[in-house]
Order: sequence, then structure tokens, then C-alpha cells
Amino acid sequence: MIKYNQQHTKGHLVNKQQKQLGFSHLMIITIILVIAVIGLLGFVFWQNFLQPKTSGSKAVTTTTTSQKTTTTTSTPVAKVDPTADWQTYRSTNIGYSLKYPSGWTTFNSSEHTSTLESIGFIPPNSSQVVITVSVFSSSLTPSAYVDKNGNMSGTSSSILDSNNNSINNNAAYYYKYGDSSYINRSYVISHNGKIVSVSMNERTSAQTGLASVDNSAYVNQFDLLAHSVSF
Repeated sequence: MIKYNQQHTKGHLVNKQQKQLGFSHLMIITIILVIAVIGLLGFVFWQNFLQPKTSGSKAVTTTTTSQKTTTTTSTPVAKVDPTADWQTYRSTNIGYSLKYPSGWTTFNSSEHTSTLESIGFIPPNSSQVVITVSVFSSSLTPSAYVDKNGNMSGTSSSILDSNNNSINNNAAYYYKYGDSSYINRSYVISHNGKIVSVSMNERTSAQTGLASVDNSAYVNQFDLLAHSVSF
């Protein structure tokens, strides 16, 4: 009887130990499964929410190019006055002045009896060019004055060029006429009931019998002289 009880007790302990061992194994498996599930859920969460999404899309690189703007500051070039070294003629009687090239000869001229004043200019070493400046009393406009007093009637001269313009805020009229023997260029300027006529008479080789000369430089100086007239 005692032997049976010992065996029975021993069997009961073995069964108890086996049950405890089985329960431990079950707990270990459960813990492993829980850890696995947690790990799987964490991986899914990381993959969908935390990992940068690069698959199926291309990285776009934006390059900003800095352009340098170069501002060039130019120094204004002072205009050269071609008449800076010219001499100045002033008429105290009429009240006007003009500039003429240094070295030119001046002389009193009286081409018309109706002139209030007349002065002439001759370039050096030139026998073909004469410039005269004459002042008349007239209230006509420059073009009207030329139409009335052009002194071309009864001659073979014809108008070669003409235009209205302004000289130092005064109405002016330019006309060019001539024939085979001469060419005349004139600027007629009006100011307060007076007419100032600046004329360049260029005699050709047909009139002088001399070799033909290029007078273009004198023409340029004549234009500058006429445009220097001021009151």
C-alpha cells in the first residue's frame, strides 16, 4: 500500500511537471508569436509611413543658375566744339554775333544799297570762295524774303536745293542756286524785323579759268559760320 502511494505520488508529480513544461512551452511560443506580430506590424508601418518613397518616382534635381548682370557705366564723351578756336565777330550796330575761322580775312562789303550792314570773309589761299553777311530791314519770313529778293530773275541760275530750318531759335531758310559758272549757298535768318543773309559764293573753274578745286571743307565751315549767328 505504501509502495502504491509512492508510485501514485511520483506519477502525479511527473504529470504536474509535464503540464508545467507544456504551459511554459506554450507561453514561449505565444511570446514569440506576439513578438513576431509586433515586428511584422512595425515593419509594415515603417515601410508604408516612415521609409522614403522612392520606388516608381524619379528624383527631381532643381538646378538654380545664378546669372551675373554686368552693368557698364559709360562716361559721357564731351562734344568737341569745332568752332572753339574760331574768332568772334560782333555787330554793335545790329546786335548780333557770329564765329569765323581764325586766319580768314574780313572786309567791309556793300553789295546792296539797302543793306544796314555787310561784312565779308575770305579763306586763306582761296580765290574761288567768298562769304558775305548782309543785314536788311524786313518783316517778311525768310522764305518770303527770298521769293521777293532772290535776284535770280533774268539769269540762267536755278534753285538746286532749299529747305526751311531754324538757327538758334530764329526762323531760317536755306537755298542753293547757280549755273555752270558759279554756285551760291545762302542762309536767310529773320529776327525782330531784320533779315540776316549769310551767303557763300563759289566760283567754278569755268568762271575763273583755274583748275577745279575741292571746296567741300569751305562748305562745312560756311555751315558752321551760318549756324553760329546769334542775337
